[in-house]
Amino acid sequence: MFASYDPSSYSSAEDKADPYQLDAYGMLDLRAGAKVGPGYAQVQVYNVLNFDGFVEGVNNSDGTDIRYGFPSWGRTANVSYRINF
Repeated sequence: MFASYDPSSYSSAEDKADPYQLDAYGMLDLRAGAKVGPGYAQVQVYNVLNFDGFVEGVNNSDGTDIRYGFPSWGRTANVSYRINF
């Protein structure tokens, strides 16, 4: 995956041709649920392996080598209970 960038904001032709490439990554999400009483209970865990990196990047257009983007959220969990009536 490559960082998003605007080629018109670069002055050098070399910079326009080579956007920043983010490191490869994978995420594992798990979900388990069961019928409990009159409803349905569910547990979800996102980013189980706690990936710590950028999931979206933006090139820096001022010529410096500093890059930034949107970091991953880290591990999160969700518990829910649904009742049908």
